[in-house]
Amino acid sequence: MMRRHLIALDERREANLRDLGGLALEMFRRDSVSERLLWNKAAEVASVDDEIRLIKRGLEERRTVDELDQMARETALETHETGEFPALGGSEPFHGNLDRYDG
Repeated sequence: MMRRHLIALDERREANLRDLGGLALEMFRRDSVSERLLWNKAAEVASVDDEIRLIKRGLEERRTVDELDQMARETALETHETGEFPALGGSEPFHGNLDRYDG
């Protein structure tokens, strides 16, 4: 079960990286950069990376899903308390049309 989820996360990570690259390229072409949009998209990639690392650790240590869930909650709480990775809220997926971000 966790291995299948790991494969899906890898696919999501790759898609998010493509979206981030497409967004950055489109902003470059328009000579208009929105740091917040880039930050949000990068945060999505980082979030998936964190989940991938957690699942790989769980597989190596033979943890249960419940144990992984608890570890994830503890990590999220620590991150929020230290301010190392601020909560940004959601952002829409980028699919090559920057117009939806204008305004």
